[in-house]
Amino acid sequence: MPRFMPILAALIILAMLADPDRPAMTAQGNDRAAISGLISRYIQCFNARDTECLLDLYADHARIKVDDLSEDEWVSVDRYAARLQKKLDDYEERGARITSHDIEELRMSDRRAEIVISVTAEQSIFSKSFSGSFGLAKTIRGWRIIRDEF
Repeated sequence: MPRFMPILAALIILAMLADPDRPAMTAQGNDRAAISGLISRYIQCFNARDTECLLDLYADHARIKVDDLSEDEWVSVDRYAARLQKKLDDYEERGARITSHDIEELRMSDRRAEIVISVTAEQSIFSKSFSGSFGLAKTIRGWRIIRDEF
């Protein structure tokens, strides 16, 4: 192999890296991908009715908004676990599934994010779309839900 080939290869690679049309994977781009993955995982766990999988997506100090008949209440992850299992059992009994989701809004900083998603759920021949929001924090375990208003 001629001596100039490694230099030529390096120059070609540098030119490709300098291309402004080439999509760059920045730290924020990585975070966006991770957050999108978190939401997809949430939907996957929900449709699988996997309580442990869903609870693993929450930070230990997360607060979850639950609707009671009289008023809204904010609960910890520990207190939410039993309610979540009951909610998942109800959805399973009705045969409801989330069939699609879309990130409507995403605002990010280095360690925090606010996200609004819309989902479509189907049950038999019926479908319903609704939106909800999450507050996220970047933790040692990656992005985790710290506020759930879904």
